[in-house]
Amino acid sequence: MAIRMQAAVFTTEGLPAAERFGVWREENTRSIIPSYVRTDRVNEFQGMLTTLDLGIIQVNLVRYSSIEARRTAKLIRRSDPEKYQLAVVLDGTHGIEQAGRQSLLRPGHAMIYDSSQPFDAFAVHEGTAELMVAHFPKSLLPLPAAEIDKLLALPLDTSEGTASLAVGCLSRLVTRTDTFRAVDGPRLANVALDLVTVMLSEQLGRPTESANESHRRTLLLRIQSFIENNLADPELTPAMIARSNLISVSYLHRLYREQGQSVAVWTRTRRLERCRRDLADPALAGTPVHAIGRRWGFVRAADFSRVFRTAYGMPPGEFRRLMSEGLRP
Repeated sequence: MAIRMQAAVFTTEGLPAAERFGVWREENTRSIIPSYVRTDRVNEFQGMLTTLDLGIIQVNLVRYSSIEARRTAKLIRRSDPEKYQLAVVLDGTHGIEQAGRQSLLRPGHAMIYDSSQPFDAFAVHEGTAELMVAHFPKSLLPLPAAEIDKLLALPLDTSEGTASLAVGCLSRLVTRTDTFRAVDGPRLANVALDLVTVMLSEQLGRPTESANESHRRTLLLRIQSFIENNLADPELTPAMIARSNLISVSYLHRLYREQGQSVAVWTRTRRLERCRRDLADPALAGTPVHAIGRRWGFVRAADFSRVFRTAYGMPPGEFRRLMSEGLRP
């Protein structure tokens, strides 16, 4: 029998009322895009987060009591995954402010926001508000950043056209996860990315990409999925990546240059994100720092400490200490 995809679920259900929001806030510090959160209903707070990880694309289904979130320039400097978020309002009223725009969104609306720019957001509901959020690497959306900036924090109608199709695809993936084979995850991620690209192109009034552009992006998606699945291998070099994907090293570098990146930097960044997540995980508190680095391909402890400090402004041990004390670095 084929292995089915599985989503991870985090919930405050069953926790003492006085602890729920604190636990939710702590979980938020380990999220893809950390933000400062607050609520006026601490003792009434409930939250549930369902996460489907398709490698380079993640889809969340979030249910929570009324809440406010703020992502600041300081948080961005500390950690920026360089992703766009497509958020779809399923229940409740949601507000967003980013790039000098403010919008109020209700069920049926979607919005795009950018992990690299500060934002303020809120959700209001008498019970629990509900939001679906898809995270896409900026490098994989074949649209100029200046064009996508025009859509940030604007309400987008999802009731018809490609927008309805894109939202329906993402919703089915995150709510009916066990009906899909795990091996098909990368292909499904590509389908979702194509639909979102067409959706945004329609919103901008732009023609869709050519067949050649689509082929290159599909290849890049496959390569990045391969890298994600092999981050723990210290032999994960450009030569190995190219060989495993049946392309030349020069073509691999060209694919990344077209995105304004390098394959080495992209791989190192993904490894650091995994290390950062593990260092913040209380369940791994007994694992030595150097072992976590080695776990994600950093063979030499000194190299791991140096690149971590460069990326996050402090050595990994200090980051772990602050997280364990409930402090935000």
